[in-house]
Amino acid sequence: MKTCKLWASLLLVAALLLPAGIAFSQGRMADIQDAKKLMDTNPTTNNRLRLATLQYLQGVDYLKSNDMNNALDSLQASVWTLEDGKGQIPETNPVFEEARYGLGYALLQNNNPYEALLVLDQLVKADPAFGKAKYLLGATLINIPGAKSTKRAVDVMTELAQSGQAPYADYGAHAATRFAYDISTLEAAKGDPAAATQTLEAVTSAIGSDKGADAQENHMVMFAEGIYRRDAGDAMGAVDKLEALYNEDSSFQLANGVALSGVLSNAYYAGALDQLQLGGDGAQMLAVQMFDNAAKVGDPGALDVHHGKAIAYTKLGEMDKAAEELQAIVSKDPSYYDKIKK
Repeated sequence: MKTCKLWASLLLVAALLLPAGIAFSQGRMADIQDAKKLMDTNPTTNNRLRLATLQYLQGVDYLKSNDMNNALDSLQASVWTLEDGKGQIPETNPVFEEARYGLGYALLQNNNPYEALLVLDQLVKADPAFGKAKYLLGATLINIPGAKSTKRAVDVMTELAQSGQAPYADYGAHAATRFAYDISTLEAAKGDPAAATQTLEAVTSAIGSDKGADAQENHMVMFAEGIYRRDAGDAMGAVDKLEALYNEDSSFQLANGVALSGVLSNAYYAGALDQLQLGGDGAQMLAVQMFDNAAKVGDPGALDVHHGKAIAYTKLGEMDKAAEELQAIVSKDPSYYDKIKK
């Protein structure tokens, strides 16, 4: 999975919604000039709102024609007109919110994420429930270099995912999953599986492991969780993650041909070895079960599985079963113990 540079582009059509009841008009420039003259002579709240609305609509026109420079000028003018009212028009007014949103979007598309962040932070602070603005805020943060902004991007998208605001909660969940997955792969590649686990599971524990674009992405996330835990030395945690994936898709494999069944078998085996080191009958019985699972999903004839079970049964005092496992080894490979000695 790869993170798109500008997630906001996915919402270009859906997100730039106009406030209800406002229609496009011809001669936008002439209307704006008239509105400015009216404001000069009679600066009422309604006249200010009319001017800001016309400036905002002009900015949207420019956005639709991909004229980012003029879009920035018009949207910035709209925001300034509203801000100059010094509280006459609430920041949660639909025109105020849409003007700020459009300005943030235009700044981001014009490769000015730092300026976009300032605008969007104001917008979300004024209205934390403004779903599409929070989504754009997360997309802006992911375009700002540095671990701090990257982590905040994931946090913002995760929070949006938990909000239940349709359809932006779903967008946020997908983005949070993709961001966390991509970041975790980099951490794992740098040799820090513990950090990778923390990054990815901070999201999946909050919103689940099933928020990717499709089943394949979800399964990649689950597989990564298992691999990170395995590499961090948490064999039992790896088993939990990989076993959950196996129950959903036992035939899962990576593009390079590495099959889940083999990885899970090794995880079972490693987990069983961990249990052998623990005291108590419960741990030894679990070790036997995990050795059996390793053989079931992996190589049924693996001699090391018999050896491990023999040790577990010996610790349990079940010497007959231990002898059966040892006999199975010798019958399959009489030289097995000679090889171990060497």
